[in-house]
Amino acid sequence: MPDSVIDRADEVELIDLTPKHLSKRLAEGKVYVREQAQRVLAHYFSPGNLTALRELALRCTARQVDDQMLSYMRSHAIPGP
Repeated sequence: MPDSVIDRADEVELIDLTPKHLSKRLAEGKVYVREQAQRVLAHYFSPGNLTALRELALRCTARQVDDQMLSYMRSHAIPGP
């Protein structure tokens, strides 16, 4: 999903799974049909790639939460934490 979609969202809900747990769900056919899941596990969703994608999702969510906090502080004339 492009960053611009997330940036325009009113709300973001992060569902955090460890790479091990997500790999298990993929292998069980809970994310893609089994044949597709085996292919993506072998070629794209390696533990390292899943860890990197997880980090990106956490950073993106943290940035959005920080922006919301700063906006709230400005609108309520709160000078600092």
